[in-house]
Amino acid sequence: MKKYFLAFTIPALLAACGGQPDDHAHDPGSESGAGSQGNNIAPEDGHDHGEIEPLTYTTYTDSIELFVEFKPLVVGEESRFAAHFTRMGKLFTPMTQGTVSVSLQVIGTPIVAQADAPSSPGIFRLALTPKQEGSARLVFTLHSGSLTDTLMVDGLTVHATAHDAAHAEHPEEPAGDITYLKEQAWKIPFALERVQPRPFAGSVRVGAEVEPATSGEQVLAARSAGVVHLLGNAPLEGMAVKNGQALFNLSSQGITGENPGASVQQARNDFERAKADRDRIEGLYSEKLVTQAEVLAARNAFANAQTRLEQSSGAQTISAGIDGYVRTLQVREGQFVQAGTILATVARNTRLSIHADVPVQAFAKLGGVSSARIKAQDGTVYTLEELDGKVLSVGQAADGLYVPVRLDVAGAPSLLPGSVVEVWLLSPKTSDAITVPLTAVLEQEGRSYCYVQTSGETMDKRTITLGSNDGLRVEVLDGLRPSERVVVIGAMDVKLATAGGALPAHGHEH
Repeated sequence: MKKYFLAFTIPALLAACGGQPDDHAHDPGSESGAGSQGNNIAPEDGHDHGEIEPLTYTTYTDSIELFVEFKPLVVGEESRFAAHFTRMGKLFTPMTQGTVSVSLQVIGTPIVAQADAPSSPGIFRLALTPKQEGSARLVFTLHSGSLTDTLMVDGLTVHATAHDAAHAEHPEEPAGDITYLKEQAWKIPFALERVQPRPFAGSVRVGAEVEPATSGEQVLAARSAGVVHLLGNAPLEGMAVKNGQALFNLSSQGITGENPGASVQQARNDFERAKADRDRIEGLYSEKLVTQAEVLAARNAFANAQTRLEQSSGAQTISAGIDGYVRTLQVREGQFVQAGTILATVARNTRLSIHADVPVQAFAKLGGVSSARIKAQDGTVYTLEELDGKVLSVGQAADGLYVPVRLDVAGAPSLLPGSVVEVWLLSPKTSDAITVPLTAVLEQEGRSYCYVQTSGETMDKRTITLGSNDGLRVEVLDGLRPSERVVVIGAMDVKLATAGGALPAHGHEH
């Protein structure tokens, strides 16, 4: 299994009176940055070396973060470990079940201890007593369901005496003066992201209008002149309708002004003539005196004449041709309309069209459109892929000062036809850049910053310089380095915790 190692240690030797080791937990009343209690080690040379601050290390695999605290390793002295295991997914959550073993490897047979379950969510407590001094490493193995992971803490030393441990040099403390406990992070939606260069496309941000897709809208129009009668539950804008549901009835009876009686008589005459032509041509066809095409033309003319007679001589019913909703209603009860007058439009939101006009100069820098981000009215930002969408068309010529761009997307509850949304149109050109999600970025007095986790429970407030963004991620021009871990979910909670005054200090049971 591939292993990753990242270790930090907090060296602090406090001049305090000696005593017996005891367990303790986080002290919520401690001042931020104060050292947590450790175990007093009685020196063999008769000198009091004080209370030795515990060491802390943080290490990662692809799916697990381990933050562990323990006192310096001394031959013959029991060391207690508070191992904090976090599952790294979309959100970072504590490991609530499983077993953890720790193996101390020095010289000879490793010393192994095991915890069969967490003592509290995410925290496994273990203890072992070193028997041999020298260079050492700890190997933690986690088993939880189908998950098995191994994490190593390397570069350790088992000291011969407490005196040696008290005077040993330790690596410098990690950067950052903000203490943010695992127990705090586990109680809220929280996640980190490892900084690394990734392909990033240039973009143009524009306003756009949401419209029903061409295939998802039907226009209902009057086929002849008449008076409109609304049927059933009178159709209203926004009302759901079914395919085949009758919405309007148009009646031409009682209408004056355009001699509807003459219109009906003309329709009847056309019908009789078309019927006679059909019958005559069918008789000739039976004697093979005309072609099949002539027969089909005569039948079609008869059907059209029959339809016109039915429409002119009485009421006509207008029905919805698709499942959807009444998008617009153009008429009122009792209104007279001419043939061709639009009565209503019926639409369905299964597919939508998003129309954006891009300024010519911005489009020239973009060099085309490969994808998009869409921000709905409720603040949700969708990728084109999440909406099963595609770039439908990109104008090959400018319409005045703008180039039209159309996107085809699946419907979503927050995307309503007629609404205006923000769209980031992405260029097909990409380059590697350091980026973070926009959720990681906060502002204070006009300056942008984010929180970097420098060790398991230490945060560094980092001022950053931003470049362009694509609606979801923003380019960081300065302030972050590859492999650092940035708070991308929960940054505001970290800010509120630091603004609350005193923060809990490091310290778990040892």
